[in-house]
Amino acid sequence: MTEEEKDDWSYLWQKKGSEGFDYCFRFYSNFEEIKDKKFHELREAYKKIANELDDYINKKADEL
Repeated sequence: MTEEEKDDWSYLWQKKGSEGFDYCFRFYSNFEEIKDKKFHELREAYKKIANELDDYINKKADEL
């Protein structure tokens, strides 16, 4: 891992802590500087299921 990659991962880790996990990965950034295919696959999968859950909860709340 290069120094730049280490810096990018360190930045991501810090933002996850300071912004909160959900906000960090759904709204804060798409982290284009991270060149890791698995990371982006997981981030996209997380966003998709988090959005689905949010929509489902909102739908149920509207039914009340």
